[in-house]
Amino acid sequence: MDDAREPTQRETRRGFVPDSLDSSVIALPLMKKMSDEPAQLHDVVIDLNLTFPGGREEARARVEELVAEVPPGQVLRGPEGGAQYLFATLHADAIRAIVKADRLRSESDMRRRSIFRVWPDFPIEALA
Repeated sequence: MDDAREPTQRETRRGFVPDSLDSSVIALPLMKKMSDEPAQLHDVVIDLNLTFPGGREEARARVEELVAEVPPGQVLRGPEGGAQYLFATLHADAIRAIVKADRLRSESDMRRRSIFRVWPDFPIEALA
């Protein structure tokens, strides 16, 4: 048997790792940006979980608490009221920390997560 062969894709795949479930909350385009530019601030849209106990307002309050717990320099902004989205400027490590803290506080119950998804905040351009 030749020990110098390259491992197959199946042999190099990682097993089930619960921490990687955060990637289902962080949108893939944002994950790529975070990987490519880990030290940069990233403009993001935080999509609140509409099934969170207490509704949007309680979900918003939880996200505000989570952002307050990460290192300074992170910015969370509007819109106010019952809007489904929050906008933020965060470092990659802060995004991961917020999503992980939300998962831990939810006790792995998706309905108790305040964050449904975190998207990159793309600039808006006219199509015509």
